[in-house]
Formats: sequence, structure tokens, C-alpha cells
Amino acid sequence: MSLLYEDQYVKITDEGVEIKWYYFPTAQSKFIAFSDVKCFRLEPKNLFTSKGWGMGMSNVWWACDTIRQFSNEQRRFLSLTVGEESCSNPRKGFSCENLKKVQDIMREQAGRNFIGGEC
Repeated sequence: MSLLYEDQYVKITDEGVEIKWYYFPTAQSKFIAFSDVKCFRLEPKNLFTSKGWGMGMSNVWWACDTIRQFSNEQRRFLSLTVGEESCSNPRKGFSCENLKKVQDIMREQAGRNFIGGEC
């Protein structure tokens, strides 16, 4: 397994994405293999649809980033769709420190799963 990117919120290897501080209240990480990723998206910057940790008024479960709701930086509003979106399978939301690097890696590593690179 080769490390491609890591910061305090996310770790990306050639096998997939590890979202840090994902599960509440244990703060355990969640690993998502690239083969399971349907798409990657920039989420709308919105106080009502995002949350510091957990699910806001959207179909995204947000990993812990207590500053997210008070930020207007797009790098804090990213999500992965794994399988079909539904209430029982929300998108996986996370932040990153270097948005361009994460976007480039996602397009390169899981590009075959993306609709135009992002959805």
C-alpha cells in the first residue's frame, strides 16, 4: 500500500480513502476502497446541510471537523458516494487541507468510477 496523501482529516493510499474521525462517538476511521467509490463531489457550502460531526439536513454523514460549519472554504465540504445514495447509505463527508491535491488524486485513482471526474 502506497501513501499518496495524508493530513489531519483524511489519508489516501493507492487502495482507497481513510476518513479520519468518522464514527461518532468513538472517532474511529472509515476506509473506503476506490473500487467502491461511485463518485466524488464538492458539497455546497451551507450552514444547514453541513455539520461539525454527524448528519445535518442533507444525505451526508460528516466526519469530525468542528470548524466546518464556521468556514466558507470549499476544502471543508467534500464527499464520496459509495454505492447507491439513500437514507440508509448517506454520502461520506470529510474535509482536507489541500483540496487541489485531493481532487487530483481522486481523479487519477478512481477516475473510472467518476462521472466527468466528479458528480
